[in-house]
Amino acid sequence: MSQKRINIEGGIYFVTSRTFNNKEIFTDENACKLFIEVLDYYHKKLEFHLHAYVIMPNHVHLLIQPTGRYGISEINHRIKGNFAIQYLQNQRNHQNHKGSDALGGKKKSSINTASEPLWFVGKKRHRIRINPVWQKSFYDRAIRTETQRENTMKYIDFNAVKHGLVDNPEKWLYSSYHNHHQTSKELIEIDYLT
Repeated sequence: MSQKRINIEGGIYFVTSRTFNNKEIFTDENACKLFIEVLDYYHKKLEFHLHAYVIMPNHVHLLIQPTGRYGISEINHRIKGNFAIQYLQNQRNHQNHKGSDALGGKKKSSINTASEPLWFVGKKRHRIRINPVWQKSFYDRAIRTETQRENTMKYIDFNAVKHGLVDNPEKWLYSSYHNHHQTSKELIEIDYLT
């Protein structure tokens, strides 16, 4: 049964989504890049504010603020669902094209770079249920104070350090730390809070 979520108009949410069985799918650079593409696409399409993000090996943290007709559940559902469809398709393509090409070179990544991500259709949705990528639900917490917001942004930006993956957050590429500290390694645009 899905959780009933309350949408607070103008609310900012700290969202955590975990991979199914905590599988470390984001140790693969292609998976990280794909998630960034999907996140960026829906950031623009669903017109929510993205204030912070980090992609960890088995989970993702987002600090987002819905601004229009889409609530936190719909936003997260679309991001996770579309990522899952493309991720499973890429995994299948990789399995089908494993090995070398005709010239003996290694095969290149098969990330779908189409401007319009794939949508939930027929057999693809069924494949997600058979091979889940994400845990069914997600954790969210409404941010109520400026102090809580600042602490949450720091938590997100320093998450890779907290988990012992790097000793400096600048070394973790898939994080809004680069946006907040203008390291010139920014991967997508975020919305800054004033």
